[in-house]
Amino acid sequence: TISNQGITKKSSNLPSYKTLNNIIQIIKNYSDHHGRTLSTAFLALPSKIDYPDYYEIIQRPIDLKRIESRQYISINELSNDLQLMFDNACLYNEPGSTIYRDALSLQNVFLNQRKKFLNTQLNV
Repeated sequence: TISNQGITKKSSNLPSYKTLNNIIQIIKNYSDHHGRTLSTAFLALPSKIDYPDYYEIIQRPIDLKRIESRQYISINELSNDLQLMFDNACLYNEPGSTIYRDALSLQNVFLNQRKKFLNTQLNV
C-alpha cells in the first residue's frame, strides 16, 4: 500500500508511470498509412517569434515534450493535458488543415488507448 498523510491506497489501483508513458509514446510514434509521423507539430510549442499570435489566442500552451516530462498518476491527468493540446491545435489552426486533422487523428489514437487501458483496469 501507499501511505501519504494517513491516507492509504492500494498501489494496484494506481496506473504505473510506465503504462501511462507507453500511451504517450504510442501517440508520439503514431504514423499514417504513408509513414508520416503525425506528432511532429506537437513535439514543441510554436516559436514565439514566428507565431506571436499563438500565445495571444492560446491561454494554456502545452506540447508533447512537456507532457512527456510530467509524471502522471492517473489516466485522467494525462487525458486532461492531451485534450488541452488537441483543443489548442484545433482552436489555433484552420479546420481541414494538416495540423487540425492530425490533432483529431491523434485524439482518436489516445481515446482508443484510454479505452484499452480502462478495460484492463476493470479486469484486474
